[in-house]
Amino acid sequence: MSELQRSRYNSFVRRDDGWVGYNARTGSFARFSAAVGDALQETGPVVATPDTPGLLDMGFLHRGDELQQVISVYQNGRATGDTMSLTIAPTLACNKACTYCYQNEYRTDRVMSAATQDATVGYVRARVAEGWKAVDCTWYGGEPLLAVDIVVDLSVRLRTAIEEAGGTLEPMGIITNGTLLDRATAERLREVGIRSAQISFDALVDDGPESRGVLDPDGAPSTILRNVLDARQYLHITLRINVNRTNADDITRILDVLREHDLHRIAHLARTDDLDGEAGCVTGTDGERFKPAIKSLPLTVVGSAAPPRVKESPEVMTRSEYARFEQSMFAKLPDSAQMMVRRLTPKKHFCGATSGALFVIDPAGNISRCWDSVGVAAEAMGNVRQVDSDMTGTAIAQKWQLMSPFIYPSCTSCPVLPLCMGGCSHPRVFMGTKKSPCEAIKFQIQSAVETIGQVIPLPELQPLALAE
Repeated sequence: MSELQRSRYNSFVRRDDGWVGYNARTGSFARFSAAVGDALQETGPVVATPDTPGLLDMGFLHRGDELQQVISVYQNGRATGDTMSLTIAPTLACNKACTYCYQNEYRTDRVMSAATQDATVGYVRARVAEGWKAVDCTWYGGEPLLAVDIVVDLSVRLRTAIEEAGGTLEPMGIITNGTLLDRATAERLREVGIRSAQISFDALVDDGPESRGVLDPDGAPSTILRNVLDARQYLHITLRINVNRTNADDITRILDVLREHDLHRIAHLARTDDLDGEAGCVTGTDGERFKPAIKSLPLTVVGSAAPPRVKESPEVMTRSEYARFEQSMFAKLPDSAQMMVRRLTPKKHFCGATSGALFVIDPAGNISRCWDSVGVAAEAMGNVRQVDSDMTGTAIAQKWQLMSPFIYPSCTSCPVLPLCMGGCSHPRVFMGTKKSPCEAIKFQIQSAVETIGQVIPLPELQPLALAE
């Protein structure tokens, strides 16, 4: 039998009644006596005691290769044919012009044609007939409500096709900027099975196409905020507040405005990304990403065109910078404790892209694995017109299938690996980034364990999995 070892995924916090430990591989919290807690944090040989079986079950101790246990969870988390995660973008057009949007380089006004809608219905029906038992559908864009008739019509047709094929269409959701989500539209969406909507804010004042504010310039609730108040009578609303260096000072006031309308409990913060700049890439007009030969503008040669260069956004916070900022705002976020619990819950995969369950369909009918690939033909696995193909054998699908966080030393040595499983893989799959796409929990782990560990009721040596 292999020797006892302490887990690399342990975290501890001192309480008046002893130590509270947390293990990221199992998601277990437990309270220990001072002696046991001290022993788990030492570096010498581990001596077996009557407590050893419980510590093994909770993950604080292990035998053999602990990393291999995490790898097995990842491998077993590959799609099993149970629930198909479907995302449909009926258009990439948008009535806002957010400077940080990753679709800006290849945005078009194209909407999904009738022929592509027909092919989409046929493609989903074929996949359900092959064995997917349920379909979880999210409407995306662009701004999907610019094509609301397509959203409504396809929602009805998809339900019929899925049920005819022997599957179930779960309650659907929509990602929208909220400008067009008035009361009548919200009611219309609900009637066809859309039950939830995520709406984003990024400014205090809604004073132009580049901002999504909570207030009009005169201080009254903005159109988006008024729509949120109306739409929540029909849809489950969540509010995402996109954070960067330009609006960080306004976040407190934005939350205060939401609190005035009793909306602060459904709000959460999110970092705006700079996919190209962080990865050292340039996105062409066709959406394809590539690394230019140089990263700064050379001397100008008369009569020559300047080669493309990487433009890193000065507005975007670094990942650690954002994690610190978000942590400073926890006291103002009523959902912060629940958010910490979610982040402390082990994952099988970061998202459906690497598990193989996600199918993202853009206006042209191209099928991708990732939301960041919407509209990028070079990153598509195929098209809905290939109705007989589940896409798993295509070159792009194989890229996703072969993606593994365990080939990166920065991941395999990370004490929070089971909580993020490598983070967003898109920059690694298509952009060749050398920077680890670390989630905020990497920088917040000790604070999160301290916060939950100080209040969680635990009898000594009794585990409490976060799922409970």
